[in-house]
Order: sequence, then structure tokens, then C-alpha cells
Amino acid sequence: MAEDIGAWFAGKLPAAWSAGPPDVNSDGDEILVVVTLPDVELASGTSDEGRAAARSARIDRFREETRDERVRIAREAERHFR
Repeated sequence: MAEDIGAWFAGKLPAAWSAGPPDVNSDGDEILVVVTLPDVELASGTSDEGRAAARSARIDRFREETRDERVRIAREAERHFR
């Protein structure tokens, strides 16, 4: 069943959301889906602190912009995998 869940999410999630396949874990009651966002493109010489700030901003933006779609997919998964 775990392979089915991973495959289902790999097919459901928009390809642009992740730099690779999603990492899907399930414990019977919960399903955790983790995607790796494409890295930010910054000028060479950007400090580590600047790079960390840009990555954090990208994560925040991703969460805001995809919230409705993520909730829709989660509800569909609840119905599908009960």
C-alpha cells in the first residue's frame, strides 16, 4: 500500500512543485508528503545568510501560493486512501 500511496502522490502533484519525486511516508493514520523545491538562483558571491533568506522566502511563497491546491489534493487523498 505504501508504494501505491507514493505513486498516487507522484502522479497527483504538479511536476513544477518539486525538483524530484516526492518523499511520501505513511503511518496508517497520517500521510506526510515532502517535496524538494528547486533551488533559488542567486548571483555568485551571495552570502550563506543571503542564500538562507532566499530559500526561506521561496518556501513561504510556495506555501502561500499552493495552499488551496494542497488542501484539495489532501482531501482527495483522504477519500481515496481512507
